[in-house]
Formats: sequence, C-alpha cells, structure tokens
Amino acid sequence: MDLSGNVLSSHDGIQNYTVGQRRGLGISNDNPLYVIDIIKDKNQIIVGDKKDLLGSSLLLGDLNFIMPEYDLSKNIVEIACSAKIRSLSEPKKGKLIKQSTSYSFEFDEPAEAITRGQACVFLR
Repeated sequence: MDLSGNVLSSHDGIQNYTVGQRRGLGISNDNPLYVIDIIKDKNQIIVGDKKDLLGSSLLLGDLNFIMPEYDLSKNIVEIACSAKIRSLSEPKKGKLIKQSTSYSFEFDEPAEAITRGQACVFLR
C-alpha cells in the first residue's frame, strides 16, 4: 500500500521486507519506492518516497546504561550524545531524554529508516 492507503500490489510475506528496502518490491513506479512501514497485525507493507523514511525522534525500551556520570534517578534527564540506529550508518547527533520512566532520542537532523524493534547505540 502507499501512504494514502492505495493497494499497489501483493507480497509473499512481511518477513521478506525491511524498513528502508528499495529493491525487490515488485512495483513499477515513476519514482523509486521504499518500504516505509510494516504493519504486522494487518499483514501490510507501506511504501513511499525516500523523504518519507526520515524521522526526527524515536522511543526507547529495555535500555542498558553504562554511564555512571549521569544520575538517572531524576525524573527528567537530557544527555547530549549521538545515536547509531543501523550497523552500517554513521552516528547522528541529538539528545537522549528521560521523562519519568520513559526514554526517547531526538535527532538534531532527521534520520533515515527508524524502525521499531531496532537496536540503538549511544555514543558520547
């Protein structure tokens, strides 16, 4: 499906696709299409333009901190650092934010292909 909800084609299983993928979609289009989202519950692959892959923040879970210089017991903590969300990508600058019991990361400049369930490494 495209971002407007139009069905463009069928697929052979969501396990064969990843967010950011361009090749092997089996869809002919004037502009290159990329996998923007995978909706497991509905068995849908959402495609769009490369610009649609950009995101400015992500939510985090199951964090493992090795940063003794920060007091994470406070309700609000902001740490300037870089985040690496893909093994082959360059780290992107931004800030790690703790609010109460949740964590997020806000990028200084949009990052490409932020994906649910993906590992994220922070660098100082």
